[in-house]
Amino acid sequence: MMVVIDIAIVLLWVGLVGAVGSAVVGERARGCLVVAALASVVACAVLGRALWTLDLSVSYVADHARSSAGGPYRLAGLWGGASGSLLMFTSMVAVVAAALSFAGSLTRTTARWGGATVAALISAVIAFANPFRRLRIPAIDGAGLQPILEHPAMLYHPPLLYAGLVSTIVPWMMALNSRHEPAWRRRMRPALGVCLALLTVGQATGSNWAYVELGWGGFWGWDPVENGVLVAWLCVVMALHSIGQPGHDRLVAWACATPWLGVLVCTTVTRAGIGESVHAFADDDRVSAVLLSLIAGTVLVTAVVLAPLESQSTRIRWLPFVAACSAIVGAAIVLEGVLYPLVEPGDVVVSGHFYATVLGPIALVALAASSLALARNPALESLGGRSWGWWPSGLVVGAGLGALFGARTPFALVTAAAVGAVVAGLVVGLMRTVRQGWTMRIGHVGFALLLIGVAGSTHAERATVSLVAGDAIELGGVRLTHQSVDVVAGPAGRSNTVSASIRVSAPADPDGGVVLRPALVAFTDRSVVLAETALDSQPRRDVQVVLRTASDDGVARYDVSVTPLVQAVWWGSALLVLAGVLVVGDYFRLRSRSARARSRSAAIVADSASMSACAMSASRAASSATAAD
Repeated sequence: MMVVIDIAIVLLWVGLVGAVGSAVVGERARGCLVVAALASVVACAVLGRALWTLDLSVSYVADHARSSAGGPYRLAGLWGGASGSLLMFTSMVAVVAAALSFAGSLTRTTARWGGATVAALISAVIAFANPFRRLRIPAIDGAGLQPILEHPAMLYHPPLLYAGLVSTIVPWMMALNSRHEPAWRRRMRPALGVCLALLTVGQATGSNWAYVELGWGGFWGWDPVENGVLVAWLCVVMALHSIGQPGHDRLVAWACATPWLGVLVCTTVTRAGIGESVHAFADDDRVSAVLLSLIAGTVLVTAVVLAPLESQSTRIRWLPFVAACSAIVGAAIVLEGVLYPLVEPGDVVVSGHFYATVLGPIALVALAASSLALARNPALESLGGRSWGWWPSGLVVGAGLGALFGARTPFALVTAAAVGAVVAGLVVGLMRTVRQGWTMRIGHVGFALLLIGVAGSTHAERATVSLVAGDAIELGGVRLTHQSVDVVAGPAGRSNTVSASIRVSAPADPDGGVVLRPALVAFTDRSVVLAETALDSQPRRDVQVVLRTASDDGVARYDVSVTPLVQAVWWGSALLVLAGVLVVGDYFRLRSRSARARSRSAAIVADSASMSACAMSASRAASSATAAD
């Protein structure tokens, strides 16, 4: 295995040479980029094999894998540590850049910029984050991942999130290529749709993992690394709403390039440990320096390449413009919170209260714009009462229903009114045109559902209580009755579990409902105790119970939360993913339709030419016959 590890190190150098070559040569830039991609992918595969087979002579394997963990969880160490995750990210970027360099009419100059990006990332891996360093004496057993990470979500959430982050390099490279391709906007739309789908899946799976399993009290902790991904997602939303603006080529191209810049910032935050983050890696500061240089270089290259683009002052499509502005302002606010610890050094964390207070009005503006878009843009139609009558009706009905179901604060009532406008806009839009605009409708309804879930989660009722067997409390319209505490076998070797039973029911039916079993799992070999939460999720509300302590006499201390409308977050995310997929499908369907139309036109022209040739032949024959007579 040592020889294979040495080969992997050589491959990294080969990949660096190929990436540098693609950035400096002309005719063979694409070929060099393919070499860099293949070399980095094989090196990443070698590290994955070392983790799977538990090669404890490699320092990284000893730190991130252990014999008692299954093969998939050992492989998860590839993205569970700083060096391995950077290598995987680099190999994915190289593959996407190499594949894109051969796609369509992408110029060699654009391929060079992709090669320069890959070269910077590979150089950071080789110089400061080499995962192939060997131990002088192989370890007896590895440390492995933290027990909290040995969860099925660890097997799919990080790869999906990385795929979403890496996908944003596609619109960046296409934006750099926009000067050389007249139809760049049409091809940009499916690329942004893929980014939206993958980033939404990555965020939703991580949020669900945190909410269902970790007991953090919610699906979003405003963690700096979470926020970095949110910045990239908001930039994609902004780009999707900008792409249809007539004229303004330079600004639109910048909008499409911005998501990749947000990803680089997110990656730097992850590596630098800016602020307190449960996701950040304890990495070498020199890696962050390389990434900061890459950000500066990317901004400079983008500015220089896009400078010649014309940006004509033409009419503005107002609803997409408002949506794009809302997204980019939201991204700027979130980014400010992420980077604030740089201005105020120390253990500074910008709390969720700041984000909720500042982003709340922006979210309401976005909801209002969504309602108008769902009604097929009545702002561009007649301003008569018939055109706008549905909007105040939707606002009033939404606010009334919100008050009926318990909304009391101004923010909750305004949110309910905006939701009513969204529903009214959807109904009006469906009545006007049933067969058109499904992708747009699904995306805006998904966004509205997502915001509904977020707004509902701000009205959670929480309590920390100590109960003996038979005691009950009422919280958020539900009754919780503590039944028992038991000690059972743990989920893995050398672990024990303390499991509690608590019944969740309606106050009028204390013997009905469901029994939840939150638990505390003690990993004695690692001196770690983890809380496994229990959840009763229904469309109207979620009840989440976390066991904090339990005593031998049956007394249990619980953290209980009752949160309205959380399911709307997951349904909204699913619809947004579907909208992103449909954007790609719409592109290929329209391209196929255009190809069929061109084929029919060519056939008609051919038939016309054939008929003309036949007519001319008949005319000549008639002339010949007349001359013979």
